[in-house]
Amino acid sequence: MIIYNVTVNILVEKEAEFVAWMKEVYIPRVMETGFFFEHRFLRLLQNQDEGINFAAQFHTSSMKKILDFDRNFAKPIDDMLHKKFQEDYITFRSLLETVD
Repeated sequence: MIIYNVTVNILVEKEAEFVAWMKEVYIPRVMETGFFFEHRFLRLLQNQDEGINFAAQFHTSSMKKILDFDRNFAKPIDDMLHKKFQEDYITFRSLLETVD
């Protein structure tokens, strides 16, 4: 299994708005692409001095699906996040693989 992980540090004063938006807009939009079969939305317990950290994890079965998602959907979805929160967040993405 491959996990597409999106980690976001959001300003404390934007936390409630961010959480609601992720649940109502971002996560459903990623799942609608059909490339992922499961997701998790997590709050990291170790926060930075400024902001609160969250991770959205999307599970898929192959690297090909990740590459297709990246090529066709990642940028427009990222643009939605930027349009909504502009300078109030920092994000990075990572790919993880389960180890059996």
